[in-house]
This record gives sequence, structure tokens and C-alpha cells, in this order.
Amino acid sequence: MENDETLELTYKFNDIYDEVLEDSNDSSSAFTRPLYDELSNINTQYTQFEKLAQGGMKSIYKVFDSKLNRHVAYAKLRPQTPEEVHDPFMREARLTALLEHPNIISVYDIGVSDDDAPYFTMELKVGDNLTEYMRNSPDCHIPGQVEFQNLLESFIKVCDAISYAHSKNVLHLDLKPENIQLGQFGEVLVCDWGLGKIIGDKDIEYDQMLFNPDLLNNVTLTGKVVGTPGFMAPEQINLKHEKSFQTDIYALGSILYKIITGRDAFESEKLDEILQETLRGEVCPPKGLDLNWQVPISLSAVALKAMSLG
Repeated sequence: MENDETLELTYKFNDIYDEVLEDSNDSSSAFTRPLYDELSNINTQYTQFEKLAQGGMKSIYKVFDSKLNRHVAYAKLRPQTPEEVHDPFMREARLTALLEHPNIISVYDIGVSDDDAPYFTMELKVGDNLTEYMRNSPDCHIPGQVEFQNLLESFIKVCDAISYAHSKNVLHLDLKPENIQLGQFGEVLVCDWGLGKIIGDKDIEYDQMLFNPDLLNNVTLTGKVVGTPGFMAPEQINLKHEKSFQTDIYALGSILYKIITGRDAFESEKLDEILQETLRGEVCPPKGLDLNWQVPISLSAVALKAMSLG
């Protein structure tokens, strides 16, 4: 009986196959390739531009990629940007694309638009950056709270990403909470490699003031660039010293300091004072702060060691 049912099923499959074969040989049947035809007819790959952010000389848009049928982030230089900025801008994309790591933002495409402006597309960030997360979670600095543990786990992922970049001889040089993106499912992305540098690369380094709005906003009357208060290493202020892995480690220490204390390492409102305190290494130990919680000694030691001058 079982053999009869098997045989009957086999006959049914044969009938279906014969019908399909007959249809394919029927000249009156229209063979369609909807996806192929759709891609062939796409004249404009990126549409639905929605500005997300603007800083320095570049703007970031949310766009729809018609070929991949998804939204991506689209970075483009602002109008009237000098042509000498084009190559450094493209190098940011190339540099980021070299770093294939789950905690480093991915670059998808690079090119020149119809108006001769260079652009690149990348992973569309969803969620809050680290600054926004800490602002919206007042208990995230208190040991024992779930938010605090989440922050430490995210910080470890950031360290993993930077360790990987350093293994490729790449420096980030602009690590700060605003450049760390946190997703709702535990995703952590290190973003904005516009100031990045390959150690030993003899090409001209990025002009930091072109891409970093914080640097544009923090220039003293003497022309010295202060950068993002509390996150720029001394060697980024005193340009006589070479930037190295330690430059990023210093920034990681500053980020950890912010996580465990809820404060910036340097809180002066005067940029020149922040500059001098950074150069002298005058970081207030967390135990000297007036906080409502006890900062773990081990984490405090790590942050201070990372920011030490020796």
C-alpha cells in the first residue's frame, strides 16, 4: 500500500515537471525577470534625501538605496567645498572600509555624484550615541545598576574595535561619546573615522578642522586648536609630539572617566584652561569628586592610567 502511494506521488511530480517544461518551451509564454528588469531600469541609485547631521564641511543624509532596496547613510561634502578636500574625504571612506569589525561602522559604496561631488554610503545608525544614552539614563553611572553594567559592556566593545584598528596600524584620533553609537539590541558602533590615520602613512594627514565641528568651534584667539574638551590627548594639542596608539588610549580613558563619574575629566568652561590642564595632566581623581556613589577603585585606576602623561 505504501509503495502504491509513493508511486502515485512520483507520477504527480512528473506531471508537474512536464507542465513546467511545456510552459518553458511554449513560445507564447512570457519569461519574466522582474528583479533584473528593475535593476536595469534604475537611473538614480540614491533617492529620498533626508538630512541627519551637518558638521565641518560634510553633511550626512538618510537616503534610499534603490538597488539594494534599503535605507543607508549618505555622506557628502557641502557645496562650495574646496577641491583639495575631495581626496581626504574619500580617504575617510577607504580607511573605514579597511576595518571589517562588528563594532566599526561599515562603508557600502563610494563614488562621485552627478554634480561632481564625492560621496560615500555607510551603515545607517539607529539608536542613541553614548552622550545621549548617558543623558537619558541618570542611573547609568551608579555601580550595581543594570544601565551601568550595560555601559561597561558597551565600553569593552569599543575597546575591542580600537584594538582591532590598532592591529591594522590605524588610529581613530577622534574618540568621544558622540562618536559611539548604541543600538537597542546591544549593538555598539565606533563611527566617524574622518580624522583617522594609518601609522607610517606619508600622505598628508586630514585637516582636522575640515571634518570636526567641535574643532571648528574650539579655536582660541591664538589659533590653537583645543578640540573636544576632555577627550583630546596632549600630543594632539602640542603638535611637536607624534600621535600614536596612546592617543586613542587616552581618549578611551576619558570616556571611561565619563562613564564612572558622569563628568568630563576637565570641566572648565575656558578653553585655554582645558588646554593647559590637559598638557599638565591635571585630571581630578574620581575619589576627589562629590558624588552620590562609590566609584570602583579598579575602574578609576584604569581611567587615570590611560590618561597619565608617563
